[in-house]
Amino acid sequence: MTTDFLTDLGAIEDAQALPIETIQHRARTIRRHRRARGVGVVGAVAATLVLGIGALPGHPTSGPDGFVGVAQAEGPDRCNEGGGDGALPRDQWSRTPDAARLAAVISSPDLPSLRTAALTQSTADCAQVAPVAVLYSTAPSLRAITIWADVPNPYEGQEGIVDLQVRGTSGRLLTLSDGERVLSWSEGNERWYAEASGLDDKQLTATLNALSFERGHVAAPTVPRAWNTAEVPVPDESLTTRTWSVTYGQGDERIGLQVVLASHSPVEVASRAASYTTLTTVNGHVAAYTSNGQLWWNADGLGYVLNGAGGIERLTELAAAVEHVALDNTQIATAGMTDDEDTGR
Repeated sequence: MTTDFLTDLGAIEDAQALPIETIQHRARTIRRHRRARGVGVVGAVAATLVLGIGALPGHPTSGPDGFVGVAQAEGPDRCNEGGGDGALPRDQWSRTPDAARLAAVISSPDLPSLRTAALTQSTADCAQVAPVAVLYSTAPSLRAITIWADVPNPYEGQEGIVDLQVRGTSGRLLTLSDGERVLSWSEGNERWYAEASGLDDKQLTATLNALSFERGHVAAPTVPRAWNTAEVPVPDESLTTRTWSVTYGQGDERIGLQVVLASHSPVEVASRAASYTTLTTVNGHVAAYTSNGQLWWNADGLGYVLNGAGGIERLTELAAAVEHVALDNTQIATAGMTDDEDTGR
């Protein structure tokens, strides 16, 4: 096993996007079941910046819903979705926590002028639960597994769930139309949940069976040699999420950047849709490019998503040109605050 997740990143052909009916079905499924079980979407980023089911292919314009603990989700005071405060007025930016740290632009002569700059905020009712491990392998092709402890299975009750033996017990497996597998099981008085892509049932259970869980974490020495371990940021304890957004151009030339405090590994995207994901790097940091034109990466405690046309090479070049600026930067001061093309964000 190696924990250097920048080593030997595979180059994978871009895949075509999933059929729209598949995307819509998965979006309805995850939203319906997570809301029914009281699992809240975490933060304003529920739009694009929290990685996973929402990013691709489940919600092509929205990010993955965050998980909350079983006790919170199913207790008498069940967690509900938090509410968004929308875009904050500019005169509040300087007094808003993290705003100065999040503010960024793309310094590239190839882009049109900055069109919009906005700081949005939303508050969740419950804190999210970070994965205990994000594993991935690039040989012979990209495959990935994300594992959570103490979370409910958002797909429970969905047609097609079957029993599967895993870690000496009977688990609940659902194979989605694009090959992603979601598996839940109970162990050590905890409920565990895994999402995997790029591997079959046998490979998934063999990998999970090899792991040793210690106090809600995966013991690093037990990760099989074929797998790499991605870094998992510790989510901020605040229930309020702030998102910095800038856009350039319009229509087919539109480029958008969003920045939040990092709470997910970019590699998590591959555990939802490995065949639609290519791993690369941005300024030495692991990044995940998805075939719907989004590039995800973390750096210095911040999470970034860049979206637009041009493919992986174009977005990687622009990502390398992202720089943080003061809130009173001239470009920001003269930009608008709304973008009519930002549907679902």
